[in-house]
Amino acid sequence: MRSRMALEQAKRQAMTDYISANMKKGEDYGVIAFKRRDGSSTESKPTLFKPGSEKFCSLFGLRPVFRADVETLGMLGNKPGVVAFICELMTREDKIVGEGRGVADLAEKQGWTMNNAVKIAEKRAQIDAVLRTGGLSDFFTQDLEDQPADETPKPSPTAPVQEYKISQPQMAK
Repeated sequence: MRSRMALEQAKRQAMTDYISANMKKGEDYGVIAFKRRDGSSTESKPTLFKPGSEKFCSLFGLRPVFRADVETLGMLGNKPGVVAFICELMTREDKIVGEGRGVADLAEKQGWTMNNAVKIAEKRAQIDAVLRTGGLSDFFTQDLEDQPADETPKPSPTAPVQEYKISQPQMAK
């Protein structure tokens, strides 16, 4: 057990080192400064962006493959304008090692075409797959919707946003 724990700690440290050296704020991930309802300031957990998920796919030697998520669409009532995908992460030997799901609705943004919705759903599925497969939820979240309900993020151009550093307690998780 101790040797497995030591191996896990070493892997987490290696991941921390990789993130610090290779992930660029504003390009691979981002944070948003916002005020809580009680007036105190905070910032969102770092949110992984598509370029960051692509870096992790490269690091892990995986490629994303997408297919329609018929089950999720059915649960949502097969509503027109809603698209859902499953992203399977494949090894070079075509073995599936992880998957994620993503949904998008044309009604999310005014002016979206079906192409926009498809790309966003695929992006969400890929990021979900990378976070799950890589065990990266200690470091990143996928969507700002993951914030607690009483903390609605609102961009604050005057609030300073600090660089993201992974703490020792995060490493111990």
